[in-house]
Amino acid sequence: MEDSYEYRIKLLDEKFRTYLKNEKSFFADEDEFISLINYYHTSNKNVYALLALNKALSYYPHSDILLLMKGVYFFKRQQWNDALTFLVEAYKENTINPDTLVYLSLTLLYLGNFVEAKNFFRRYIDVDVEDYFIFNMIDTAEFILDSIYQISPTESLYSNKPTLSKVDVVKVKMVLELLDKIINTDSDFNNLVCDKMAICYFLLDQYETSISYLKKSLELEPFYQNNWVFLSVLYFMQNMINEAIDAVDYAIAIKPDFDEAHYFKGYIYFFQDDFANALESYKKITSSTFDDMNTVFYNMGVCYQMLDDKKQSVRYYLKALKNNPHDIRTLITMGFLYLEQNDFKNSAYYLDIAQEEDEDNPVLNYALADLMLHTKDYDQSLIYIRKSLSQYPFDKDYILFLSDLYRAQGKINKSIAVLLENLNTVDEKEYLLYSLAGLYMQSGKSTNAVKYLKMAIREDSSLIPFFLETFPEAKEYNKFKGLLNLPSF
Repeated sequence: MEDSYEYRIKLLDEKFRTYLKNEKSFFADEDEFISLINYYHTSNKNVYALLALNKALSYYPHSDILLLMKGVYFFKRQQWNDALTFLVEAYKENTINPDTLVYLSLTLLYLGNFVEAKNFFRRYIDVDVEDYFIFNMIDTAEFILDSIYQISPTESLYSNKPTLSKVDVVKVKMVLELLDKIINTDSDFNNLVCDKMAICYFLLDQYETSISYLKKSLELEPFYQNNWVFLSVLYFMQNMINEAIDAVDYAIAIKPDFDEAHYFKGYIYFFQDDFANALESYKKITSSTFDDMNTVFYNMGVCYQMLDDKKQSVRYYLKALKNNPHDIRTLITMGFLYLEQNDFKNSAYYLDIAQEEDEDNPVLNYALADLMLHTKDYDQSLIYIRKSLSQYPFDKDYILFLSDLYRAQGKINKSIAVLLENLNTVDEKEYLLYSLAGLYMQSGKSTNAVKYLKMAIREDSSLIPFFLETFPEAKEYNKFKGLLNLPSF
């Protein structure tokens, strides 16, 4: 029989399992143990890996590789103190093993010993550099960055970019120090290094520097379409919209069927309220297995809704729900859509399903409060809006709704009190000022009505149409003459 590596590992595995069952003697040399342990790890047989590791260390207690493997075992399980114990022993046996230095540095970092963590990482960086070790360094950079951020930066705007902890910030800075060493040692690796440096500065919110390194990478590798999309993301974050579109167009020119590029181009237009162009980009996404088709369908539904094509809007919302029946965002939107049409039955249908998904969702409870207001179930409406406010007590829309709810019941003083209590807690207080002006007008308190209208106009005169839509009788209110550019009566 062929004495292949696979055959030898299989034979070793059978012997070890027999030993575990019968408690007979088992012996292997150090390299064989290392191969067997790696085999168990890659086969996701972690219990056997640990048993083999313990047996190996009973024979070879001073093996730096085996001690390292035991340290890594605990590291992956976030058992930092146990990991440190074995990594320190591994370091004593071999002070220049790069993997030991990296894991020792990261373990100390997680234990809060930043000074020693940086010291060991610098020892890693200072190991003599050869080509094979540069690849190891690049792998290390990727390994550390993946522990912070495992989503491609091109997806950062439709997923949550991580808020870096103190440990994460130190990790990123250590990676930058490592990349600086590589870029100053061998220019052959500049393309890979510039990519990583761009990601580091992206994570540190230093977008201009990130753009600079990404441009250097693209000069070296101009046909890498993913980086053109990444560059578009960075331009978008800097509100450089034309540059963002130009960059994503380069990606599309390189690969016309690049779904991610069409997706992000649609995303740019969507958030610029250019719904027609957003639709054109979304329609070019051809892959039925595209990762985020749910958002594509949902955004297309919003685009059609904003373009007053309700039929197409509903069609794409339903596509989003077919793609993901549990998408609470789409369920709530459908609830609002039917509520706008006074179709309370269908509105309740979708909002009830949304409740099954997450009854504590504040936007859902806001929608339910609005539905109850429309059906004049004021007590239930009050329960729902209070649930929303319990999570977001300073949300302008929720505060205005509570005020409107009291106004609908004829409780003008309560309606006014809600606004006055929150006037200095919300970011967009101009909306509250306009509402106070209207409420004081309705309650016959003209002095206060004029006072708050003047304050509102000073804050933002562009909201006068909002005011007149909410309080149409203000058009005929003589005390407001001149303030709203209305004729006197």
